[in-house]
Amino acid sequence: MKKSIIIIVLIVAAYLFFAIAGVDYFDSLFHKNICVENVSWEYSKGKWIEKTISNNLNLKKYTIYKPNTFEYIGKYDLKYNKTWYIKEKKSFEQYGYSLIAYKGKGIKLYPFEVKYGIDKSIANAILKKININKYGQLNVAKTINLDVDNDQEEEIIYIMSNLYSDVEESKTFSIVALYNDGEYSIIKYVTDIEDEILNLYAAIDVDGDKKLEFIIASEFYSYVNSYSMYGLIDDEYVKLVGTE
Repeated sequence: MKKSIIIIVLIVAAYLFFAIAGVDYFDSLFHKNICVENVSWEYSKGKWIEKTISNNLNLKKYTIYKPNTFEYIGKYDLKYNKTWYIKEKKSFEQYGYSLIAYKGKGIKLYPFEVKYGIDKSIANAILKKININKYGQLNVAKTINLDVDNDQEEEIIYIMSNLYSDVEESKTFSIVALYNDGEYSIIKYVTDIEDEILNLYAAIDVDGDKKLEFIIASEFYSYVNSYSMYGLIDDEYVKLVGTE
């Protein structure tokens, strides 16, 4: 008799949990989703894919942050119709700001602060990695300190470009690089560019291992930005998913 009562209680508890949490909870255990501005990525069946964000798209219970300031907005239902809307109580209200939003087990955003200025000797050491021997002037020179591999020590991310410098450049470049354990490695770079400048949009752990992936923004003066996510595979940073 007691065993029957326990079984009934467990069935009722399971029913109530499913009724409250819904399909969305179980979906978040097996799928990961990230929205960056008007770009959507989904992790399913062992790989990241890009999905089209169409008007009237509804997304349930996403964790939302503002990029740049990394202000936590909250966990909301989202709707897209040329711009983002957040569900407040029973209705959707226009959000009106840039965002990074995600849902899925293990995903965590890591805020960071940007410092400005890069020593010329460090810039030269990084440039040697892409076979550039000299430059005139850095128009973009940023550093970010983050523990990217959970070793309790901060590594250094360098973001630099000589595009639109005040002197004539023999070769233009934009680079996002990492200094770790005495070595420089390139996360992403572009050369001989007209108006593309790379920037670190977000540092994010997508699988709960506390080893960070990087969302890189390709910022254009003439048209909309594009985004790609890079992660470490076999000791090399490779693109996991992206729009370019």
